[in-house]
Amino acid sequence: MAEAAAGVTWSYVSPARRSQLIERDGWRCHYCGVLTVGWEQSGRKEGTTVDHRTPTVRGGSNELSNLVIACRHCNQRKHSRPYLDFMFMVWAAQEEVRQMGGP
Repeated sequence: MAEAAAGVTWSYVSPARRSQLIERDGWRCHYCGVLTVGWEQSGRKEGTTVDHRTPTVRGGSNELSNLVIACRHCNQRKHSRPYLDFMFMVWAAQEEVRQMGGP
């Protein structure tokens, strides 16, 4: 692991492991479900990212069971929050949209 500014710990995920995750998760963001396939090729800055369900700063590992595909928006919003805390935020937002007549 390499140290970044402000004490944030970044963890390297190999291209092979990233490919395994993309295949497993089907190019879909684990959190919001958006399809991220082709984002890198199109130059969109959202991008497909790899996220740690339990952040490395909270003791998370690079095991496949702790890694998910995430859109950049969700990955940045989650930051180092605990997994369930962030999922409750996502579910609450989705429920609010449904109550307003959205998809």
